[in-house]
Amino acid sequence: DWEAAAVNAVMAGCPPELFLLVIAACEAIVDPVFDLGPLQNTTHCVTPLVIVNGSARKEYGIQWGVGAMGPGYRSNMTLGRALRLVMMNVGGGFPGVGDMATLGSPAKISCCIGEDEDESPFENTLQVSLGFSPGESTVTVLGVEGPHSLIYNFGPDEGPDGFLRLLATGFAAPTSNNMNFGKGMVAAALNPAHARLIRNAGLTRREAQQRIFDFSAISRGDLRRMVGPNIGPDLSDDEILYPVATPEDILLFSSGEEGAIYSAFFPSWGAGQYDNRAVTKRVRVAGFCETPPSLR
Repeated sequence: DWEAAAVNAVMAGCPPELFLLVIAACEAIVDPVFDLGPLQNTTHCVTPLVIVNGSARKEYGIQWGVGAMGPGYRSNMTLGRALRLVMMNVGGGFPGVGDMATLGSPAKISCCIGEDEDESPFENTLQVSLGFSPGESTVTVLGVEGPHSLIYNFGPDEGPDGFLRLLATGFAAPTSNNMNFGKGMVAAALNPAHARLIRNAGLTRREAQQRIFDFSAISRGDLRRMVGPNIGPDLSDDEILYPVATPEDILLFSSGEEGAIYSAFFPSWGAGQYDNRAVTKRVRVAGFCETPPSLR
């Protein structure tokens, strides 16, 4: 019901041109693989992370640099807000009714960012790694907890493994759903300085994902020693656990301030019929539509 989506986009303060991105984001969350119903109803604080790729970033004013997930950027804030209002007013996701999150999260208001494609450390950008062409604009949506800060300072000759190991420990935190369930997709936004550590080492996307996956391994015995004996009490201490099922379940993209020491990682819910998967939809522009002027 695009009329209902349009009403909610207006309430969110979206510029009219941004509605094409709202449509793509709505198509993503109603895809059966996204598991919107259980994701709305869970007591976990999961919320859609919206990542925009392609020329739509510049055409619609989606930010990816300094403070991109914070206040001050109308396109980012209103795109995320429009999606949340659709989830509430169309999907019934009101706190205590359709949304049973124990504490909720400020990321439920809006959680939207573009990829800094020029600073991607890999052979391809996020949407290309997910099966789309470099010329296509896309919206990728993944249910996450919101951004967690990762601080990493480094010397001029340092390789990428220290950073990748630290990122892996974030995903492998015993407090996370991913570590308890061992599934779901997770994401990380790499600031340009951290991205260059990976690029300078010549790692492919698949190689970086594999290293993070390997570094995130923890034995069940070590996990029990941290959090108590009730973590699979009938299972072996020697069993090796991971926060996700495969390296490909780690989404990596570049965003953030140049020269900073902070990146962000996004643990996820890790549940539902499809185990909390990312869904990507192409931004469709009809032939009779004019390309909007930049809102930046």
